[in-house]
Amino acid sequence: MPLMPQQPAVNASPADQAYTPGPSWKPQRDERNVPLGILLVLVLGFGGWLFWQSLQTPLSVEFEAPEKPSAVAEGAPEEKPTAPVPEAAMVASPTEPAVMPAPEIRRAELPLTPGAVPVAQAAAEVDLVAAGKAAESLVKVLLGASTLDERLSTIAQADEHRVDMEEFFGEGSPKLKSFKLANATPRTLPGQELVPLFQITTDLNPKAGALMRGVPQEGGGFLMDWPLFAETHARRLDSFLEKKSEQPSWFHVVLRRSHGLELPEAVRVQHLCVNLQASADESVQGVAVTPADTPLARFLEREAEWGTVYVGRLLLQHRPQAGGGSLVVILDCEGAVTGAVFPSGALKR
Repeated sequence: MPLMPQQPAVNASPADQAYTPGPSWKPQRDERNVPLGILLVLVLGFGGWLFWQSLQTPLSVEFEAPEKPSAVAEGAPEEKPTAPVPEAAMVASPTEPAVMPAPEIRRAELPLTPGAVPVAQAAAEVDLVAAGKAAESLVKVLLGASTLDERLSTIAQADEHRVDMEEFFGEGSPKLKSFKLANATPRTLPGQELVPLFQITTDLNPKAGALMRGVPQEGGGFLMDWPLFAETHARRLDSFLEKKSEQPSWFHVVLRRSHGLELPEAVRVQHLCVNLQASADESVQGVAVTPADTPLARFLEREAEWGTVYVGRLLLQHRPQAGGGSLVVILDCEGAVTGAVFPSGALKR
């Protein structure tokens, strides 16, 4: 007989009744954010790839040097690579150190230390006997030649003095009367080079006489300096001193430091004094000054030593004084690193 379903008792207690849960609610579709999950996966994957790349060693490529086919085929000896030369060895060899020559600096360009006495440079030796023989022969050719080209061959820098020499010999040539070596051997200013100096008298200048300077040549021998001879023979400085012109003029002269005892004490205190001479004797001479505490005065004080005779070219001018009279003022010295001293003061170069 089939079993019938058991019916619950009507009068059963709550403890005897079993609890049956009802059906649970489920969403009809998946509501999770799919794009956000995909983006998160991509970011994590890219970060992992970067970390993996950082752990890898850098890529390097090695290439083999090509062989020399000519040397290998012909059996020539293989050249051994030379070791790189150190930089120090390129400059100088350890056994023969390179010595850089010091630049030639004139004393006039050296700074003056207060209270220090400048040391005289050793002048180059000059054979005065050979210079005297050469100068006498040159003077005879100079005064006895029949053409201008022959005369030009006896002087230094002939092209610069062609016109002046042509004017000098325009009215005829002076006749030589005497020729001798000067008592003193001066130096050039600037330069401090020894100068063979000669005294010459002619029929046009028989008393005072002219001065002529020998110029050594690189290949040997001597030539004559034309400007000094022409100016002293024509007594240009003597004419300048007599006329007392205030027009500045250049002169080739023989000079020497002086105490200027011929001048008033007030002038000596404010100036540096120099004796000038432009003749074989003492007939053409004078005293020139330059204001103290100027570039030119410092140059002369540094370069011109007491008791030494110099040959140079100076720019001179007569200047009137407050108490009357005039002074011969040195405005400049050719070749010196100074400034011309004009009434308004020294001109800075």
